[in-house]
Amino acid sequence: MNSWNELEPIKQTLVASPKLDVEIKGQRLIVTRRRLLAPRHGFFRLVIPHARAIVTPGMKGLALSVQPDPMAIFVVLILLGGVAGELFTDRVKYPRDYPPEAIYGFSIFYIGLLIVEMIRTRRQVRAILTSYFAG
Repeated sequence: MNSWNELEPIKQTLVASPKLDVEIKGQRLIVTRRRLLAPRHGFFRLVIPHARAIVTPGMKGLALSVQPDPMAIFVVLILLGGVAGELFTDRVKYPRDYPPEAIYGFSIFYIGLLIVEMIRTRRQVRAILTSYFAG
């Protein structure tokens, strides 16, 4: 059986939810949550992390993995570079206009939001898939 044929009824189930955007790429479904107040473009796109769920057919059924989208990975790398710069650069020799806690606070805030977003995405997709297989 073709994997596209396996994924099509699952895609229709996920598309029926008004809270999810679904697309098929190759032999996998990429599912993102629709968010009312989180923009997908512009400056605030950098500040608010997004996650995506990837559903693939496997030997024992469907495999679900949740990961940050590419923009969130980019921002996390930039934040890690900022933290490394803050740790290894002398503030006396290279003074900065912001307090030392700013980069640490923003990093913790962003990574915390990213973890919450990944958990919420996983729960929402798993609940819909569970109802699909139960019914």
